Amino acid sequence: MVMSGLTERRMRDKRFIRSEEVIIRAYSSIGNRMTVNNLLSRAQISRSTFYRHHRNLKRVLLDYEDYLLLMFKKTMSGWKDKKDVKFYFRQLLFFIIANKRMMSFLIRYGERGIFDKILVEFEPIMIKMTRLPEWAKTTLVVYKNELIGLLDEWAKDDFSETSLDKILDNMVYLSVTVKDRLICLDN
Repeated sequence: MVMSGLTERRMRDKRFIRSEEVIIRAYSSIGNRMTVNNLLSRAQISRSTFYRHHRNLKRVLLDYEDYLLLMFKKTMSGWKDKKDVKFYFRQLLFFIIANKRMMSFLIRYGERGIFDKILVEFEPIMIKMTRLPEWAKTTLVVYKNELIGLLDEWAKDDFSETSLDKILDNMVYLSVTVKDRLICLDN
């Protein structure tokens, strides 16, 4: 995956970050009149600055998605092999809170589902936690959609930390009961 501008090294550079914040604010304020010229005018940046950050206007959202997924994979690699379902979901929610601004931006303007993509990366952990039988792997899609629904609701609450425990409890409940619910559906 080659990104034009958003790399981990660049996202640590203060000047680069300031320019990205200006681009995000401008992008957010333009709405339907989105063109590179409108973005440059609103952000008050040069054309070369924009293209140092993004290959083109369509890539802005995709670059943010790619960057977030890259950072999520890196974060996941640091998780130890725990058996506690709550640990993994808590780490997932903390990652979302740590990247709240970018997540909110993607959800508001994104054409693709960032939660779905994060949960695809999270899928091996979900399979391990639920210990679903081989014939029930299709149930994982339903389970993943339930989790996406919870995250969507939390996003409407602007990823409020006060509702973190409620979201976490609901995610754990879905994980713990997925087998039982599967058996009920199968009968």
